[in-house]
Amino acid sequence: MWYFTREGLQEVAQTVRWLDENEMLAITQAAEGNVTVQTANSLHASKNVKLNHQLSFMDYMYAKYHFLIAIENMKWGNKAINAVTDATFSLPFSLLCNHSY
Repeated sequence: MWYFTREGLQEVAQTVRWLDENEMLAITQAAEGNVTVQTANSLHASKNVKLNHQLSFMDYMYAKYHFLIAIENMKWGNKAINAVTDATFSLPFSLLCNHSY
């Protein structure tokens, strides 16, 4: 999710400015299920990336919004978007709200 935080989006914007117009960006899944944005020919994670559990609540909520917009714009389809939303966002918040403490 880091790539969809303010810090991650700024890094991606800088990377895009440096790209050759013929290079393509790819959204990929890295270790531990983290989503990354990389040039298709380089495919290596940012040295600044943070794991999801290292993000502040505010960063995570910001990233969530931008991630959902990105997958909607990429035309993932309602079934895929709902599956991602349920697994990534609804379940963790449901567990948090229903925790016994």
